[in-house]
Amino acid sequence: MTSFQKIHEICEKCDNYNFCFGEGPKVEDSKSNQSCCDTIGIVKKKIGMTGDQNSSKNSLSLMLTYRCPCKCSYCGIVQKNLDMSKKVLFDAVDYLSRDKKPLLKFFGGEPLLRFDLIKEAVEYSKKKGFDIRFSIVTSGVGLKTEMVKYLKENDIKVMFSIDGDRESNIFRFPAKQNENHKRFSEIKNNLKTLINTGVDVFVNMVIFPQTLSRVQKNIRFLMGLGIKRIQLGYQIGTMWQKKDMELLKKELRKLPGQFSKERIMNYSNFCEPVILSQEVVVDTDGKVYYDAAMFTERFFPELRNAYYIGDIKNIESLESLEMKKEDIFGTFFSAISKDEEKKKMLLNNIQMGIMFNDVFSESESDKIANNENPFFKTLLYGDFETQENFKKKNNIKLDSLYLFINTSCENNCIFCKNKKCEDSDIKEIERKLRMNRKLKKSKISLIGNDVLLHEKIIEIVELCNKYGFKKIEIMTSGNRLFDRRLVGDLAATGADITFSLPIFGKDSSVHDIITQNPGSFEKVIQGLKNIKNYKNLNAIIHTNILKQNMGSMEELESFVKNDLDQAFTILPVRPKDSIVPYSKLMPRYDEMISSLKVSSLMGFPLCVTGKIQEKLMPHYDDISDAMKLYFFDQKFIKLKCCSSCKLYKSCAGTFREYVKFNGTREFKPFVKNLQGSCSVRREHRFLSC
Repeated sequence: MTSFQKIHEICEKCDNYNFCFGEGPKVEDSKSNQSCCDTIGIVKKKIGMTGDQNSSKNSLSLMLTYRCPCKCSYCGIVQKNLDMSKKVLFDAVDYLSRDKKPLLKFFGGEPLLRFDLIKEAVEYSKKKGFDIRFSIVTSGVGLKTEMVKYLKENDIKVMFSIDGDRESNIFRFPAKQNENHKRFSEIKNNLKTLINTGVDVFVNMVIFPQTLSRVQKNIRFLMGLGIKRIQLGYQIGTMWQKKDMELLKKELRKLPGQFSKERIMNYSNFCEPVILSQEVVVDTDGKVYYDAAMFTERFFPELRNAYYIGDIKNIESLESLEMKKEDIFGTFFSAISKDEEKKKMLLNNIQMGIMFNDVFSESESDKIANNENPFFKTLLYGDFETQENFKKKNNIKLDSLYLFINTSCENNCIFCKNKKCEDSDIKEIERKLRMNRKLKKSKISLIGNDVLLHEKIIEIVELCNKYGFKKIEIMTSGNRLFDRRLVGDLAATGADITFSLPIFGKDSSVHDIITQNPGSFEKVIQGLKNIKNYKNLNAIIHTNILKQNMGSMEELESFVKNDLDQAFTILPVRPKDSIVPYSKLMPRYDEMISSLKVSSLMGFPLCVTGKIQEKLMPHYDDISDAMKLYFFDQKFIKLKCCSSCKLYKSCAGTFREYVKFNGTREFKPFVKNLQGSCSVRREHRFLSC
């Protein structure tokens, strides 16, 4: 099992140390002074962990003009006397209209200099009946009253560039002091006008090495102007020093205690590293590029050729332009491969982006990190072919393909937070399922909050059947199985369906308290009875051990295995942003050892599991594919004291947050050869990665 822990002393001196997610030693001697890393391979893997940009999938940026009244120190755009023609503008609008509710972004230069083109695009779209959303990226310089009115009337969203208070903006405008003050006053007043008029506006605030200590002060300044949402960025095209990165990381980690996550947009977007942006932009002449070709042209002019896609008139669809971050990186790196200084700058700026991604993936609850393992986002959200390649490359023995489906959840579990989401679009679901025509896989796991709550769940199952999936696993709370008609309709599809669902107690007095959904226990139990009426329906049960249910865990295991006759697994609760803080949920290991007599534990340190049950892992088939992924999708660590344990290579480890709250004295490594009563079962193929 991958430990995700770096142990080489030499690693700490490596330029790529912060890229490395810790594959474990490739040499036996942990004090080896030989570096064993593949720089480019490590960077690609780390980039893949940040996820792909959702915003780039149905959006297009237009370079209306290269002219700009500002000369921002960090801007990578090469200013020229070039503007977009109406013909190119209309071609771009026509092209974008093929997508469902796409977003057209007006970009520059300063797009306000060609506000006439903005109006032309909006009016042309109205005339044609296109359902297009619009936004503009602006410094605010040159904003006039009639422009503000038009933005408001046409619901054009504004990304406004301002980097904090007057003193911080000195580093943005390398002009004389009086000119700087005049420009800042204009920008600030125009921002206040947009806010007071009710235009949908958010601020993009760039952080410089010189403004690291002013991050909180600048956020407060902008919020004092009335800004509700702020996106934080950092200077691109400069070499960030390690000490400055560390200082910025500390400053960013203080934000949750000072500001609501809803106010800082970085907590909810996936755009890092920005230097590897997947956004697509149409140039003034109609040529299409990935946008770093323009916003980093001053630093990396080579990208003009490398990032060229084609002409707007000849491109089939936005979907055809999708490019993964790892591939973007490969193209970028190849373009500058002969320039060592540029390669260093690229890697440095990627490192900044990865740091941003990691920090803003952390949760507020107990001030602990969200324990999703970003390495496995590929399995959670990647397309099927990418999943298969990922599993093969990393030797991951999981049978299913995975399809994440957005839904809400009826439960409001104390270790989670009630999730109210719009259902995934059925057309997008079918597009992803269609990819199995090539792969011809037979098993799929539909994962999400509660997949059975999707209003078109029957159609989704039928589509799975249509595209070759004969075995379907559905992740659910189990509540909807109470509906006999739904269960009958699912059975009638003819698919072999297994439901992966939780039960937290042997009766409602425990289960319903944890789900905070009165009646949920009775619904689940009746649902399990309902599926017993059909040969092609089955269930696999799991639970999370909590302080709130540990006292009845033995009874729950007996109830599920004997009374319900179902497979059962007991999992640890993941540290994350939850209703009840992690420190008040997870029991101590020594408490588990002294009080538990169960046989279904999975995902705990093996030195703990081995003192509670005879077999260190449940049977492979007793664990749903959804829960196998849940097991992988966590950030485990191993302690220094673990290195002498005979089970070191087979053990997942523990959570950093567990150690934070409970210390390390409970961890007692097995230092003698183990007898057969305490051995890892080799049929657990998914542990071999």
